[in-house]
Parts: sequence; C-alpha cells; structure tokens
Amino acid sequence: MHIFLSGPPGIGKSTIIRKVVETLQVVPGGFLTRSYFDGGKELAAVRILSPDGYDPSAEVGLRLPDGTWESNADVFNEIGVALLERQAKAPLILMDELGFMEERAKRFQEKVLACLYGPCPVLGVMKPFSLPFLDQVRAVSGVREIAVDRENRQRLPGEIIKMLWEKDGLK
Repeated sequence: MHIFLSGPPGIGKSTIIRKVVETLQVVPGGFLTRSYFDGGKELAAVRILSPDGYDPSAEVGLRLPDGTWESNADVFNEIGVALLERQAKAPLILMDELGFMEERAKRFQEKVLACLYGPCPVLGVMKPFSLPFLDQVRAVSGVREIAVDRENRQRLPGEIIKMLWEKDGLK
C-alpha cells in the first residue's frame, strides 16, 4: 500500500509523516522537500533532502520576484533519483512532496513510478490538483490519496500506522 497525503499548505501533512516514522521507529528512504527563507521573510527556494540529512546543493526550485517558481529538473533527476535508488533495504520510502516542480524531471518521474510498482510501501505528500505526472501516480494500483483537514489531522497518524501494519507488516 502507498499512501499520499494532500491538502492546503500548513495543514500538517509533513507533521503527520514525521509522527508516523517516529512511531514506527524505522529508518526510511526517499526524500523530503523543505522551503528555506532568505532573511527570514521571503520564501526563496525549496531544497530536496534525504531523511538523514541536508544537502545544500539540492535546490530544486527558486521563487522568482514575480512569485512564480523556477524548477531545477537536474536536481530531481540526479539527487532525487539517487535518493530513491538507495531504497534497496528501506522498510518505508518517503516522498514529501510531489507536485508541479517535477514536470520536466522525466527520470525522476520514472523512478517514482518504479518505486510505486515495487514491494516497498511509500508514504508521501502530493499537491491536491491534477497534473499528468500526479494523475499517473494516482492511477497506480495500491495508491491511496488521503485529504488532510483540521478535523482528521490528529487521528491520521494512528490510522496510517494501522494501514501500514495491516498491509505491509511494518512494526
């Protein structure tokens, strides 16, 4: 089973993933994307990180002065693919998050889909809108998308843990 959380920014999707990983006490594979700030005020860029560390060369997207984003497909195709290839022995793969920045990163998209067809469970976040790549992810058998809201975000970590235990034997 593969579980992807979706919902508005700041609703708690990444917090839910962190709580699940901490409760399961597993060392996951995969990737995390995190924003960082320039001068504490303006959102400047998004970087891809491994679950076990930060790589300053892994900037996947930069917010331009007009508010639009410029993505770096090479980082997805090189660092993102390398992080997903390290999954051979991981009990769980994190994909936090999938969205529009991967649009030109075809190797990365292929690796994500290959992981979803593999035996390792995936826990991730995806943008709650339709894009060709995200729709391909949603179409994979075994993928379940859960919308996070203020009413369910407190109980979701426990529900997800139960789903992963029942379907994938994670303990």
